[in-house]
Amino acid sequence: MVKANGCKDMPFVSTPILFKIMRSRNFVASIIVGMNLGAAVAVAVAEASPSVLRIAAASDLRFALDELRSTMKERNPLIRMEIVYGSSGQLAHQIELGAPFDVFLSADSSFAKKIEHLNLAAGPIFQYGTGRLVIWSLKDSKINWQPKLGLSLLRDASVLKISIANPQHAPYGALAKKALVEAGIFQELESRLVTGESVSQAAQFAVVGATSAALMSQSLALSPEMVSRGHFVRVDEKLAPPLIASGLIVGKCKNEEAAIKFRDILLSRDGQRILEKFGLALRK
Repeated sequence: MVKANGCKDMPFVSTPILFKIMRSRNFVASIIVGMNLGAAVAVAVAEASPSVLRIAAASDLRFALDELRSTMKERNPLIRMEIVYGSSGQLAHQIELGAPFDVFLSADSSFAKKIEHLNLAAGPIFQYGTGRLVIWSLKDSKINWQPKLGLSLLRDASVLKISIANPQHAPYGALAKKALVEAGIFQELESRLVTGESVSQAAQFAVVGATSAALMSQSLALSPEMVSRGHFVRVDEKLAPPLIASGLIVGKCKNEEAAIKFRDILLSRDGQRILEKFGLALRK
């Protein structure tokens, strides 16, 4: 038998064939071993197969993670990201029930702390960003848009409906309710409030004109579609303190190595630069 590179036990495999085997994502290592191409080649093929990283992410991250996914793919081409978006409370509940997520990214620290308290985290909580509440409406809406009025502009008779995320399990919904209460106008506006299951659904209500305005995350307001179709103003931080966006690696993580790589990119300068585009970075 011809030997390759002086190896005594590995049968010779030409470079083109080996390259094709390495590139074939669907090739099963056991089949290759059965073909008697050698354990070393089988290991190489197994390592070349893509691994899946499952992320449970707060819906305000949707556009930021689209860009972070590209960065992750460039640096780790063999890791495929699967992202499920939703309200932080709903996602935390799924993790409690054993959902197979590797990473949990919450819009605030409370739900991440809850998972940690239940001993369902593989490591310490990390803060990846800061979330802010804004008022958003379509540019062609009938609202007398006066940003200096802040939350008071929602009291105008032209504001028929206001969408917010569900305060029971969505951090931005809880923050919106708190801000309205602190401003002393919650009872006045309560009958106009329309609740979405997540902050992205609350935003969508306003985008399609189902509501006159939305109390939503700045990260969604800075997405290309929202910027082109509407305008926004930040809610006074005395009424709506910034959320501490926090994450963790889930205790039952099936791909801890990939989870750590993703976390490191998220917290890196490049990751923070992407989050900054959507008003989420730690630096501001």
